[in-house]
Order: sequence, then structure tokens, then C-alpha cells
Amino acid sequence: MIESCLGHERRILDLTVLATPHWFISESRNLVNALRSIAIGLFLLPLIWATGCGEREQVSIYTVPKEQPAATASTREISPEQATDRMVAAIVPHSGQAWFFKLTGSKDAVAPVADVFRTFLQSVTFSGDSATPKWNLPASWRESPGPEPRFATIAVPSGDESLDLSVSKLAMPPTNETDYLLANINRWRDQLSQPPISAIELGTRSESIELADTTATFVDFVGKASSGNMSAAPFAGGARPSLSAPIASPAAVTGGQSASGLTYDVPAGWSPSAGTSMSLLAFQVRDGGQQVETTVTLAGGDLLPNVNRWRGQIQLGSVTQEQLQKDAKQIAVGDVTGDYVELFGPADAQPRRAILGVMAVRGGTWFITMKGDAQLAEREKQNFEAFVKSIKFSAADGANHGK
Repeated sequence: MIESCLGHERRILDLTVLATPHWFISESRNLVNALRSIAIGLFLLPLIWATGCGEREQVSIYTVPKEQPAATASTREISPEQATDRMVAAIVPHSGQAWFFKLTGSKDAVAPVADVFRTFLQSVTFSGDSATPKWNLPASWRESPGPEPRFATIAVPSGDESLDLSVSKLAMPPTNETDYLLANINRWRDQLSQPPISAIELGTRSESIELADTTATFVDFVGKASSGNMSAAPFAGGARPSLSAPIASPAAVTGGQSASGLTYDVPAGWSPSAGTSMSLLAFQVRDGGQQVETTVTLAGGDLLPNVNRWRGQIQLGSVTQEQLQKDAKQIAVGDVTGDYVELFGPADAQPRRAILGVMAVRGGTWFITMKGDAQLAEREKQNFEAFVKSIKFSAADGANHGK
């Protein structure tokens, strides 16, 4: 045993010396390196004594590929190149009802009529207190009633095909409009074998279109049509959590947390409001006949076109990028810095209106605005700024979407 082990020792020392380059030993400047190599061999001696000197089994090393979960339609986005079908659709709220307009077909068939559908949608009006919409039908389109549960079916010619535009309606819930929109938009995405989107993506995967009497939420999706569910009825209610968690008691509001984890402090005197179809949070302040509303929206776009859009809403002219850089201030929004503009309409405007607007990029593009009567907006300006600075983001609020 001892002889065998000594043999192993000799072999290790021999191998160590052989492994040491000759010039390491012969050159004095590299003597330290040579001694280090020999020391490694000596270090191995206790291991030989501790583990024995018998015959060793040869160790084989294998590389085993990690098993990957299979991709499914619910987790994998179908690319535009892979898509075969297209849907253009809209949800139009009015008088407690949601009207659903949906046109589907192959990508090639929908492409020539997609812009016509948009023009048709912009013609939708509600006259007086009537809950029934009216629209301008393009010359070649043909409308027929029903069948149930549809309100109407419109035949849309495209080349040698005839596409089906369905119109239906359902009652809207009095709260959680974002959840309602999200549930129905994800139902449409499922019909195209596309994965669902979250509330935080709603602003970038849909578009608000101003109509004469309301605002439509418009979507344009491609995918692969699922057999058997393309004509499924819209959802009456029931949806997943969104950013806008309802607040039970306005009188008790001093702070809040959205269903996504977005947290904020609500100034005294602010009450929850309905906002718009794209608002993730909305609060209002009333004083006599005056009112201002503050909303938080996740959307897209650059600062300049949005500021010029705001300016047009309160009778102000457009500005250049250079002028905007002079006018915009900086303000903290959570852990990022946002651009802040204060816009007040002309002094002689009746009524005189104002918009305080903040744009911040954190995963997506966040817009926080206060709009309403100029005098009340001036009074609430400090509260608005405090609200903006109080916002805090977390993992579910957009941090993992593009940043």
C-alpha cells in the first residue's frame, strides 16, 4: 500500500516537474512560478492518502440539454409574418351600453377595407337620448338585421370575397371599465390564437378614436383564426384585475394602491371619477360649477405632438421643439424623471381651461394630466404636483415591459 502510494507520489511529482516549462526553472525571474507548480503537486499528496490508492473508476462527463417547456398559443405571440388572418374591431360605449363592431377575414382580404372600416366607425353617432347608433354605410356595403344576438350584420365586399362585419351590444358595468375592455379585447385575441395582453399593455395595443358622442377603443390584430369561436358573443362582465382598483369611500381616501402594485397618495378633496376608456386612474375635484379631472394613462407617442394636441384643446397654438424645451419642467415620477408642462388657455376664453401634463417613460410611456377650469386648476396645481411625486412603481407596473 505504502509502496503503491509512494509510486503515485513520485508520478505526481514527476508529472508536476514535467508540466513545468524548462525555462520557468532555468530562469531566475520565473522561479516563483516553478515553485508554485511543484506546490500544487505536493498539495495533492494528502488527497491520495485520504482516498486510498486503489484503482479509480473513470469519470465520464455528459452534457444534458435542459428541457424547455413547449410553447403554446397562450404564451407565444404569432408574428405578422406567420399570421394568416386579421381583425379590425372597436368597442363604443354609450348610455351604459357597449357596442361591438368587428370585421374579420384573411389578411389579404381585410387589408383593402381596413381604412374604410375606420372611416365607417368615425361616422357612428347617437342622436339625442337614443341608445341606438346610426352610421354612414359605404356605397358597396350591405346591412341586414341580426341574427341574434347581433344587432346587425354588414356584408363588406373585398375583391372576390364578402367579409362579415358584426354589430352587437351589451350592458357595461358601472365601474372597472378598463377590466371590461381588457376582457373583451383578450377574447378577440384568443380568436386569433394570440396570447392575452395585460392592463398595462392596453394603451399601446389599442387606440382611442374620438367619435361625435363618445370615444371608441379601436384594435387591429393579426393572427391565426381559431375554428369555432370567431363569432363568439362579447363578455358581459367578469375580467382580470387591472391597474384601476375601485376605491370604496372617497371620504376616506388618503392613499391608494392599484391592482398592479402602482401606489400613490391622493390629495384631500379629490374623489374617484369614471375617467375615460383609457384611464388607469382618475380623480376629480368640484367647486361650484367648476371641475378638474386628473387621470393616469399608459399610452405612446412623443412629448411634442401630445403637448400640441393639449394646446389645441384649450385654444392655444402649436409650439416648436425648441420652444417646448424652454417651457417644459422636470418632475419626479416614482424613480424616474418626467417632463412637466403647465398650459393655461387665453385669458379671454370662455370658459378658460387649463391642462397640467406630465409624461414619464418607465417601461411604457405614462401620461398624468389634470384638465378642467383654469381657476380651479391653478388652485389644485400643488396638489397635482404632490400626487405626481407620490407615485411609486413596482414589478407589475411596466418595469418589465420594455425597460
